[in-house]
Amino acid sequence: MGVFFIAGSFLGAGLFLAPVIGGRDSDPPLQVAGANFLYVCLLIIVVGSVAGELAAVHQFFDSLFMSQWFGHQGYEYIDLGRFWQCFLMVGLLLWLVLMVNAVWPACVPKTRDEEGNAIWHLTLLLTISCALIGLFYLSGFLYSARTHLTMMEYWRWWVVHIWVEGLFEIFTTLIIAFVFVKLGVFRAESAVRVCLASIAIFMLGGIPGMFHHNYWNGTTTGVMATGACFSALEVVPLSLMGHEVAHYVALTADAEKPGHWLKKYTPLVNFFTSVAFWNFFGAGVLGFAVNPPISLYYTQFTYLVQAHAHSALWGVYGVLAMALNLLVLRLEDLKAKWDESTFHRGLQLMNVGMFLMCVLSMIPIGLYQFQAAMTHGYWFARSEQFHWDPVVLKLKLARAIGDIFFLVGQVMIAYVVFKLATADRCVVTEKCEPLVPVVTEKCESVSVVTEK
Repeated sequence: MGVFFIAGSFLGAGLFLAPVIGGRDSDPPLQVAGANFLYVCLLIIVVGSVAGELAAVHQFFDSLFMSQWFGHQGYEYIDLGRFWQCFLMVGLLLWLVLMVNAVWPACVPKTRDEEGNAIWHLTLLLTISCALIGLFYLSGFLYSARTHLTMMEYWRWWVVHIWVEGLFEIFTTLIIAFVFVKLGVFRAESAVRVCLASIAIFMLGGIPGMFHHNYWNGTTTGVMATGACFSALEVVPLSLMGHEVAHYVALTADAEKPGHWLKKYTPLVNFFTSVAFWNFFGAGVLGFAVNPPISLYYTQFTYLVQAHAHSALWGVYGVLAMALNLLVLRLEDLKAKWDESTFHRGLQLMNVGMFLMCVLSMIPIGLYQFQAAMTHGYWFARSEQFHWDPVVLKLKLARAIGDIFFLVGQVMIAYVVFKLATADRCVVTEKCEPLVPVVTEKCESVSVVTEK
């Protein structure tokens, strides 16, 4: 469900921003009908696949074929049955068609934005990333129910690591870069250079970096070590971009003035910088603590890995999905009054909650488990005896402290979003403010400075 939420947020934000990216004043023909049809398909896939997984877990299917196709394939991230997987693949291809249909005018060489900056190369990179997201999911079809476990595990990580962790990060980097270009935080030329460097790092780190996951496949120590080192590079681009945005906001002295355009986007900037922090700490620091072979030998699938997984999946992709949803809400109605203080407190409480989950529960249990693996063997660290240890039980209960903070933060953000969804909205027309701030001679923004 978490992956469906994240993927749906990414794809939905892409469809919403596609006409703006393509330089269109309105949606192209059949775009709205296609988006609505895609939404209905998503609902069918979510409800149908979850029902099938439930039926398969309770062994309601009499044959392996029915369980494989309409039930549960037995793998995380590819739990859904093969029929629902095919359905999802068709949906991704439809999304790709809708994205290309909206953005292709801006892919023409020498296309420029309102300020005269060339943006066609940035749009072309975004279009290529959409094609990769739509097509790379096919790697999840390169095995069957009777394929050898080693090969199934190999191809699964192509989906989990390269599709989810690699290509979606490229798409994310390009979307954030494009939004920040429109907001005036980045120049288009600088954004393209950053994105090209990021893509090179993602792919250089993503493809070899996948091999540090293949612990159970008989992968050699040298290959796993290479994968761990390259995987650590993947956290660099988003971390640097978040630092750049925070630095820009700090330098913009008049950003706190009530009339400054950046005030309307303050919650979004906070979410994006939070993504950068968790990308560095959750995916970077905690990830590299468990990935090298010398530590992975004792920590694979322990609570240290759980701390890395929770903080990276929520902190990077979960927060980013929420940020993209908030971006759509903000651009859908620029005149709406946001409760920024509640947004900020909610995000901070979620950050504090996740941090407390890690430092009060998951990391201490992981270190205790690491000591048990070193002393008695890896088998003991994964045994029932270890998990019923009184110290472990108390540390597991300590996670509830972070959970409470996290839940309160989520409720605060959900409450504000509910108020925005039920309030009267200003439909984006010529009488309303533009979809993105246009820098003119009358504008107070210092974000775009040209010789003219």
